Amino acid sequence: MDFNCAPRNYIIAARDHFNKDEIREALSKLRKAMESLTKGKIWGYVNKYGDGNLSLKLRAASAPIELRNLSEQLKSKIAKNDFSDPDKSNVMEPLSTLIGVNGSSREWRYLNKGTHEENDRAEFDRATVSTMISAVEFLDQAI
Repeated sequence: MDFNCAPRNYIIAARDHFNKDEIREALSKLRKAMESLTKGKIWGYVNKYGDGNLSLKLRAASAPIELRNLSEQLKSKIAKNDFSDPDKSNVMEPLSTLIGVNGSSREWRYLNKGTHEENDRAEFDRATVSTMISAVEFLDQAI
């Protein structure tokens, strides 16, 4: 994963796929944008204005960091009273919108670990995916 790649490219691609009704592809790009934003920009932002030490739970020694867990941890750090950025709501609000989406939804499960073609499963919810893309667009603009 190239974390130096601008998340904006992934976000634009996610929006483009979404507009073409390619929801799975949109989520794939959104996942890459979220990885870049959370592990790079937002974590750095939290470290700059507050306490960047996080306690993340991993399922196994080789397991990747789940984006939901990372997002929740970052949000909790930003929410603290001693977080020093006076404009933290610009980051907090879209992050809260993202976390407000049910963590056990298919959309979040995909962002956490990806998924293979599952013919027996229902399709992703368009409204949920739209909300998630918009929240990531606002996050990228804020950071």
